[in-house]
Amino acid sequence: LVENTTVENLPIQSGYWRPSFQSTNLLPCPDPQFCAQQTSLTNSSDPNKQCAMFHRGVYCFDCVDGFVISESGCKFCSDSEENAHSIALWFYVIIIILVMLIGILQIMCASGIVNTLQDRRNKHCNCIQHRGANARTETKSSSLVKRIRNAIGIFFGKVLKDCFVGYFKVKFRILFGFFQVFYSLRPSFTFWDISYQSSSLLEMVTSFSPGDLADQFDIRCAFDYDHYDILLLYTLIPLVFVGFVFILHVNFSARSSKHKQALRRESINTVLYLTFVIYPGVSGVIFATFQCIDFEQADGNEIFKSTLSHDFRISCGSSKERTFALIYASVMVFVFPVGIFLMYAFLLRRYRSLVLIQSGNNDAINLADEDKKRLKTIEFLTEPYTKNAYWFEAYELVRKLVQSYRASFIQTSSGDIVPEVISLNFCFIAVLNLVCWKPYKEQGDFWFALISLILLLPMIQLNLVGISRDGFNDASNTIIVLEFVFMFVIALCQGYYNSRVGSNDTRPEYDGRTAVSSNTCIILPPSEEEMMQMLNDQLEQMAESKQLKSRIRELNDKIKEMDSKNKHIIQSSYTPPNQTDQQHDNVVDCENPLPIVTA
Repeated sequence: LVENTTVENLPIQSGYWRPSFQSTNLLPCPDPQFCAQQTSLTNSSDPNKQCAMFHRGVYCFDCVDGFVISESGCKFCSDSEENAHSIALWFYVIIIILVMLIGILQIMCASGIVNTLQDRRNKHCNCIQHRGANARTETKSSSLVKRIRNAIGIFFGKVLKDCFVGYFKVKFRILFGFFQVFYSLRPSFTFWDISYQSSSLLEMVTSFSPGDLADQFDIRCAFDYDHYDILLLYTLIPLVFVGFVFILHVNFSARSSKHKQALRRESINTVLYLTFVIYPGVSGVIFATFQCIDFEQADGNEIFKSTLSHDFRISCGSSKERTFALIYASVMVFVFPVGIFLMYAFLLRRYRSLVLIQSGNNDAINLADEDKKRLKTIEFLTEPYTKNAYWFEAYELVRKLVQSYRASFIQTSSGDIVPEVISLNFCFIAVLNLVCWKPYKEQGDFWFALISLILLLPMIQLNLVGISRDGFNDASNTIIVLEFVFMFVIALCQGYYNSRVGSNDTRPEYDGRTAVSSNTCIILPPSEEEMMQMLNDQLEQMAESKQLKSRIRELNDKIKEMDSKNKHIIQSSYTPPNQTDQQHDNVVDCENPLPIVTA
């Protein structure tokens, strides 16, 4: 050290930061370039001197007035940049509105409302359409359009549906859940609780975060958002969409009862899809509102004594903004993390009897048409799973939440390895649960879910070895590539196996009577209760057939009796015409073949 060096003027290596010049606790900056100190010796009167140019605050993550944070650091907002960011902000709002409209349109199309409106429009057009050559030309062109539309519909409805939906539908759900946990592990373990680096497109899609979407549009010069703004957007946008869905359901249900049940079913399924997409992300943002980092030796002015762990620009000190954020986040805890789980549990409990009645491929026999329509209401929750594991989607909801954000609650310092150890153990528990229950109907889905959980293990272990940021990013990209490769390989193997077996149906479901082997499925004899049920069904069918036969006999007897009466009437009332007696006039009724003789 240099002579006369004290704690106050202690030189700090670039990339490190301390809350005050009376502190000997040197902390690594989440983004080292922000902590590139301006002078070799710090100034004891200004703690922001340890930050890069135009930076200030905790970990140098704030900017002076007139500048906004970016990936490369604080940048000045000129008039041209403000105008460009304002235009990008409008596009940002338009994109959000379009996504909501697409969801509304999907509900209307799936429930048949669009087809009904289109039929009414076609009838109206047919009424005012002129006849003639123009009409024939329009008919030919419309028929050509219909043929093209039918060809496209066959391609997308048959080919892609049988291949893509059949083999990839559930796998994409598993892939989506994998990335929801995968991208949430990085800020939890590597102390990168906040990063202004642009999020990847894959991270933005899987998290469905308005903050990540805003980072893509680069709108900070027009709207310099912070954690509280993201909290409002992330919670209000889904609530507004659900409100529009509710208004749509009430409006069209009041107009016509024809689509009431279908509209209700599609509305619930769409809301379930939305909750599946946003649940881990919005829950993490809500919980992050309560997580703060304390700096007891800070001055409380330039450096906060307590700051939000996910946004170092926000103070956790007492203020009206902080009080409102805590109250709002507390309410949202019961709306999203708790409320969505309770909604899943309520729907599964309500339709539990129908789910248990269906048995694999024989659900069409066991369920009536009305019950099958009711069961489609929760098709999103139960479709991928066997009837014995119908509740597994609710478990997956909790697993993704706990596995993603448990480390954020227990992390106390940047060098603590307790979060990694606990999350590693929890990942092993999730693997054991999956292997024990085997909840998926398709073997390919089960293996892909198992591999996805196993690939999360090296993601956690990388934090225990103290790997650098660049090495961590390279390893993360490798895991992402492996995840996609395994998904396509398993899907191809599943398709090949189904083509060899000659059936695209799901694998047989084990219900206690079926012995499943690698090549065959041996059906064991039914139990005594099932035999009694089968006998009762046969007796009821026999009784119904006997009643039908007796009714047919009664009808035949009545017909014979009526025929005999008609013959008797004809013989008693008909007299042949007399050639000598021409005084009688014969009047014949055209509707009655019997002649009516009048005097």
